[in-house]
Amino acid sequence: MTLPRHEYRTGNPTGDPTLRRLLRITLGPLVWALHLMVSYAAAAIWCAKIWCAEIWCAESGTNVIDPLLTALLTISATALALLAALGWTFWRQYRNDANEDRPTDRSRYRFLGHVALLLTLVSAIGVVYDTLPAVFAGTCR
Repeated sequence: MTLPRHEYRTGNPTGDPTLRRLLRITLGPLVWALHLMVSYAAAAIWCAKIWCAEIWCAESGTNVIDPLLTALLTISATALALLAALGWTFWRQYRNDANEDRPTDRSRYRFLGHVALLLTLVSAIGVVYDTLPAVFAGTCR
């Protein structure tokens, strides 16, 4: 597999495939950051607005935290599935055959795949750690 050659266009840096490859590295941490933001915002809104309605809580007789936990687990499962898909893509990029002794475009492409794969793995661990407080806390207090 040969990688396409490119020419850097002055005035249009987004047309550079190398820049796009570098930006792909940030996809895993971006998913992690979005997961963190959405899950903590959902928990804050839920605990501040909905959980405090004790009349509804007493009348229903159910645990009010269950819908929040279900939503957070769904968000986490979606983030982990997305990270798994990204990880598979970066794994394939990293496993690309490159047996050159000197730095080439192909070896750089492979290295970026390796870095992106490791960042995606760290992001998946982060998503799991972000979910643990919601699983073990069980209450908004």
